[in-house]
Amino acid sequence: MLTYSLEAHSEENLYEQLYDFIKRDILHGELPGKARLPSKREFARHLGVSTITVENAYAKLADEGYIFSQPKKGFFVSDITVDSCLRPVPGQTEDATYYIEENETPPREDFLDLSASYTLPSLFPFATWSRLVRRVPVVLDEQGMSLEGLRESGATIAHISPSHHFPTGRVMSISRRYELLGWAAKAEGRYIIEDDYDAEFRLKGRPLPTLRGIDSIGRVIYLNTFTKSLSPTIRISYMVLPESLMALFREKLGFYACTVPNINQYTLAAFMRDGHFENHISHLRRYYREQRDYALAELKKHDSLRDAEVMEADAGLYFLLRLPTDKADFQLKAAAGQEKLSLSFLSDYYTRREAAPEHVVIVNYASLPRDALARALAVLAGCI
Repeated sequence: MLTYSLEAHSEENLYEQLYDFIKRDILHGELPGKARLPSKREFARHLGVSTITVENAYAKLADEGYIFSQPKKGFFVSDITVDSCLRPVPGQTEDATYYIEENETPPREDFLDLSASYTLPSLFPFATWSRLVRRVPVVLDEQGMSLEGLRESGATIAHISPSHHFPTGRVMSISRRYELLGWAAKAEGRYIIEDDYDAEFRLKGRPLPTLRGIDSIGRVIYLNTFTKSLSPTIRISYMVLPESLMALFREKLGFYACTVPNINQYTLAAFMRDGHFENHISHLRRYYREQRDYALAELKKHDSLRDAEVMEADAGLYFLLRLPTDKADFQLKAAAGQEKLSLSFLSDYYTRREAAPEHVVIVNYASLPRDALARALAVLAGCI
């Protein structure tokens, strides 16, 4: 039986302590893949804690992919391969964390504008660009970015959104995250850009730890923005560099001047320091969870949508809906357009149309008022 020393008076909750202990043993190989964990009741009795403590720890480990459950059999350790150079060293932390903030100013859309100089988008060779784009992407599998495809590409930089990939909505498994770190560790100059743009909006369970949070070798460049978590009008983004890249950054980009007004930066710092940001995120999660649940309930009101398959609904601000229809996506779009409904399909984002899944619509439910959302789903039901 696993034995851990949990501190009742620690600042960390008991279930979080237990989660940390089990996670550490998994990453160090002391709990091998497919090993069966004790039952919640037996484990709680052995550790002298409540069953809910073990249940919460197991739930968090399962959410993050460290363990999995089998009906009537219990919980088992996932197969996670972690290179020895990636294993966390107790107490190891980076000396410093660096933030570079930037502001993006959207172009004005005046009818006549002699005040600014813009190039004509129509002159850009989009056909050539699209053809070249097809050579670059690495395919995705059920766990996220394909390691085989990444190796074959010869790339040295991997740009990923592990917490919620757009548009598939997939969440990268913990084993694939460690495999990616292993890929980066095997050659000099390899880095992972972690774009965590809407990771705050996980509607089931706790937010997953970032890839940078488990990076012990300094190969992850972390990006995020406050555009969705605060407001589109607050155009503040930030980057967290590994310490090993700071000298190079100062050498190559030391001239960079942050365009975000100081007052905005100080206000945001106070907003976070005083706990308002955390409260705001909690409020948003509750609101969007209710909005998602409302959309799912509306689907059931329409006979033509009752057999539709809802996918990836627990993270982000949209879900995927596989429609029970034989109509092609372009036909569905045309029918919806006649009713003034704009639709976006998963197939729209595929460079190889023959590989694109058909009839999978992206339902962005976040910003529509509920009456408009209900009308939109009613129109969609009538189109299939």
